[in-house]
Amino acid sequence: MLAERDDADMYVIGIDTGGTYTDGIIMDYETKEVAHSVKVFTTKEDLSICINRCFQSLDIETYRNEGICSICISTTLATNAIIEGTSCSSGMILVGKVPEHELPDAAYQFVDGLLDIKGYVKVPLDEKELDEKLKLLIQEDKSIEAVGISCYASTRNPSFEQRIKRKVQEELGVPVVCAHELTTKLGFQERTVSTVLNAGLIPIITELIDAVEEVIDRYQLHANMMVVDGSGCLLYSRIVTDQPIQTILSGPASSMIGGQYLTGIQEGLIVDIGGTTTDIAVVRDGKVALNEMGATVGNWKTSTVAAEISTFGLGGDSRIYIDEEGRLSLSSTRQWPISYMTQKYPALWKELEQYRNSPQYSDLEVFSAYRKSDCRKLRNDERQVMLQLESQPHTRGYLRDALGVANVEDVLQRLIAKNRIIGGGFTPTDLMHAMGSYTPFDRRSSEYVISCFAARLNCSAETVIERLKQLVAERLADCCRTVSEHYLELPIVCIGAPARAWVDIAGEHLGRGVIVPEHAEVANAIGAAIGNISPSVDVLIRPDVRNHVYIMYMKEERQEFQSLESAKEHAMLLARKRIREIAAENRCSNYEIYEDVQDVMADDSLGRRYVETRISIMAVGKPDIYYD
Repeated sequence: MLAERDDADMYVIGIDTGGTYTDGIIMDYETKEVAHSVKVFTTKEDLSICINRCFQSLDIETYRNEGICSICISTTLATNAIIEGTSCSSGMILVGKVPEHELPDAAYQFVDGLLDIKGYVKVPLDEKELDEKLKLLIQEDKSIEAVGISCYASTRNPSFEQRIKRKVQEELGVPVVCAHELTTKLGFQERTVSTVLNAGLIPIITELIDAVEEVIDRYQLHANMMVVDGSGCLLYSRIVTDQPIQTILSGPASSMIGGQYLTGIQEGLIVDIGGTTTDIAVVRDGKVALNEMGATVGNWKTSTVAAEISTFGLGGDSRIYIDEEGRLSLSSTRQWPISYMTQKYPALWKELEQYRNSPQYSDLEVFSAYRKSDCRKLRNDERQVMLQLESQPHTRGYLRDALGVANVEDVLQRLIAKNRIIGGGFTPTDLMHAMGSYTPFDRRSSEYVISCFAARLNCSAETVIERLKQLVAERLADCCRTVSEHYLELPIVCIGAPARAWVDIAGEHLGRGVIVPEHAEVANAIGAAIGNISPSVDVLIRPDVRNHVYIMYMKEERQEFQSLESAKEHAMLLARKRIREIAAENRCSNYEIYEDVQDVMADDSLGRRYVETRISIMAVGKPDIYYD
C-alpha cells in the first residue's frame, strides 16, 4: 500500500554507478536543491562495497530521520559492458530464421518453426528439437547465466517465444527474456541483437539492484527504488532486472537531463566526460531528441528507444601507451589509472621499477581482478592467473615470471573478454595528475610513467606531456565535430568528474562558449533524481484482406476481429488496462494519460484505401513517494 507523508523536509537520493565512479546526491524533493553530494570509486569486483560507501558518505542517517522519499539510480554498466565486450556468458535460441548480419557472442542454438509476417504459423514449433537443443546448450557452456529467445516475426505473434520461455525456465532455471518483450518493432536483426545483449547484461544489472536493495534494507529506508532507462525516464527497479537492455545509455541520458537542468541551456551541446566514454548530445528547444529507430551502442544497432546520444570510446580511463612503432597512442580500451593503482596498492612500485627497462613497453601496465567469479568455471591457465591476482594486481612481467610462461598475453586477453580482470596503466587521468590539474590519487606514479615514456622516446617529460595534451584535445574535438560540424559556434556544457581539468586541456579546441556548471561532477545523479515515469503501450491494427479479418497486434498477444470497429474498441480497452497495470508496476498511482489514434490511409490506382491503425497510450507522472 502506498502512502504519502506531509513532512516539511523530504529528500530524493540520486545515484549514478559508472565504470569508474559511483556518484550520489541528496536533493530536496520540493526545491530540487542539492543538499549533499559524494563520489566514490565503483568496485566492480563487488558493487555492494561502493554502494555502501556512497550511502555512508551521504550521511544517510541524518537525512533518514527527516525523510528519504525516493531513490533513483542511473548507470553506465550496461553501456560499458557492450562497448568493452564484457557482457556475461549467455545462451541464445533462434527460431524460424537466422539474422543475415553479425551477432554478439553467445552460445547459439537454432530450432525449427516459422511464422509469417502476419503472425500465421507456417511451420509448427518443433518441441522435440527444442528439448535436444536445450541439452546441447547446457553441454556446450555450463557457465551460461541467462538465455535469450528470438523468433522471426515474434512481434506479430509471440506464442512461439512464450512457449520456449516456459520450457527454458523449467529446464535451465536461469533468467530468460524474449525478443517480443523488449520491442514491438519489426527488424529481426536489431531485435535479435537486443535480445542477445539483454541476456548478457542481466547478471550485471541484477548485481547492482541487489546491492542497492541490500543497503536500503540496512538503513530501513521506506522508499521506492527507480532506475533510469535510456530515454531518461524512470522504471521500477525489478522491471529492469529482466530487461537491462532498457538501461543502455541510462547514465548518459541522466547526465544530459542533469546538464540541461543545471544550466538551462536551450541550444548547444552537452558533453559528459566519464571514465570509459564521452557522451555527447545536441540540445534543441531545451530537449535532447529520442532515437525512435533504436540506439546504437558500440558496434551494435539495437531496437531499444533511447536518447539521441553519441557515445565515444574516450574517457579518463582510456589507455595511453607507446605502440610498436614507438608512437604515443590513445585507445578506447579502458584501464585503471596507474595513479589510482599505486595509491591503492603501494607494493606495485617495486614491480614497475623492476620491469621499467623491459623491451615490452606494456610491462608498465598491471592487471587486477575485476568481477566476482567462480574460478572452477575457468580453464587451468586462466585459473592460475586469477590465483596470482587474488591478493593484489601485478604487472605482465611479474605474471610471466611467476607462472613460467613466456607469453601470458593470450590468457590475459581471454580473462579480460570474460570480464574477470581489467588492466591498469597510463590514462588521461594520469596526464592530468602529471600536469597537476586533477590530483585525487598518487601523482608520483603518473610522473614516473611520463619519465619512462620520455626515456623511450628520447625526449623530455615536458615534451611528452605537450604531445599527450594535443592528442587528447584533438580526440575530444573530433568527437564534438562528429556530432555537430558547427560545434565551435555552439555553447558547450561539459560535465563529469574531471570536466574542469579536461576543459583546461582542450578548451581552445572547443571554442569560446564552454560552460562547466556547479555540481558538474554529479550531473548524472541529479538527472536521475528529477526524472519522471512515462511508459507507453503501442497497438497496431492491420487488415488481412485474404482472410477478411482485422488483426490486432500487441506486445503480449495477437487477436483477429471481423470488423475494424470491434478491433479498435477492443484494442483501446486492452491498451488502457495495460497502461494502468504498467504504471502500477512502476510504482506510480498519480499520472496523466495521453492517447493517440491514427488511421493510416494510402492512395493507389484503386483509389484511397485503409492501411492500418496505430494506437499509442502513454502515462506520465512521478513515482509514488514512500511505501508502507
